[in-house]
Amino acid sequence: MTDPAKKSHDIQQKAIPARCPVKGAPDDSTDAVAAIGTAAPGFLRKLATGAALLACMSLPACFNDVYVSLSPVLPGQGGGDLEEVQLDPPVSADSGSCLYSPSASGEKILLIPIDGVIGEGGFLAGGFTNPAYIKEILDRAENDPEIKAVILRINSPGGTVSASDLIYRLISDYTRENNVPVYAHIADIGASGGYYVAMAAKEVNMRPMGIVGSIGVIIRGFGVAGLMDKLGIEYRSIASGEMKDSLSPFKEMTEKEKAYFMRQIDRSYDNFLDIILKSRSEKLSKQSLQPLADGRVFDAETALKNNLVDSTVYLDEYLEKLAQENGWREPRVVAYLPEGSAGANPNLYSIGGAAPLSPTQKLMLLAQLSGHRLFYLWEAGI
Repeated sequence: MTDPAKKSHDIQQKAIPARCPVKGAPDDSTDAVAAIGTAAPGFLRKLATGAALLACMSLPACFNDVYVSLSPVLPGQGGGDLEEVQLDPPVSADSGSCLYSPSASGEKILLIPIDGVIGEGGFLAGGFTNPAYIKEILDRAENDPEIKAVILRINSPGGTVSASDLIYRLISDYTRENNVPVYAHIADIGASGGYYVAMAAKEVNMRPMGIVGSIGVIIRGFGVAGLMDKLGIEYRSIASGEMKDSLSPFKEMTEKEKAYFMRQIDRSYDNFLDIILKSRSEKLSKQSLQPLADGRVFDAETALKNNLVDSTVYLDEYLEKLAQENGWREPRVVAYLPEGSAGANPNLYSIGGAAPLSPTQKLMLLAQLSGHRLFYLWEAGI
């Protein structure tokens, strides 16, 4: 039987063809990289790769081929079952125990990784956390009465407003309905939507050298109206109303459109602040939070000083602290992972990290994130 994790990895690593595979694709766009040549600076070659890829993607059949070649199948998307893997104390392959058979003793603590950009789609799923995956984990957790607590291991720059909010709600519903406490640990980055998700926890810890914050909302995209004018290309649209083609990249944005979408941003921003104040009402007031919520990111020392987090220790130390506070005698940390994905000798630090994206994949990711939607996202963290 084919290992689903290996199959997923193989799919993700499949190379994009140098030439668009669809018959009739324009050679001048799909061969852009070759036209620049190897003598061009690396940045220009990467830019040309992205331009060729996006031009190729304008043809539906080619778009489907590229989508499949970059999208591993995940749980929640028909990607196979989850298995319980013990992370701490580590189960050694030399101990005589089955690697994926957790110890039967001790309090079970479930670790849930929130990694990469938070979004709904399967696009570049190796760098995404989607609500379907979190829902599948929580559904399984609901049927496991041994779970005493949940730890969210967050390493995310955020993502779409809608997906971030949905994951927050799923986790909040789980802890309320099952009376299981949830704690958050921020690893490298817990920015924007990543921090929003952390507000579902009763307590937030972060790594001493981590980054947190970027509280705010952004609508992002590109406009090509000026380029079209230079090329003598005219944009034409027949719409049912004056706002129907709002945010089109082919026309300049009007002041009325800016004001309309700014109101949407303000509502999402106010919601972000409300979620933080609801979670951290004992440590933050609206007056103390407002100056911090201008989009800046903070190091651990500054975040702790301003009450954005509760502690700044490493994950193993944080687990020891929780064990003492909750009276756990022999806590064992487990995770629900796709079958076969844990690798040899899994531990607290070996799961959840997405493989680095290639330059082409980063361009694809940025293309998907430029669809003029509302984002709780720190762009520099992508």
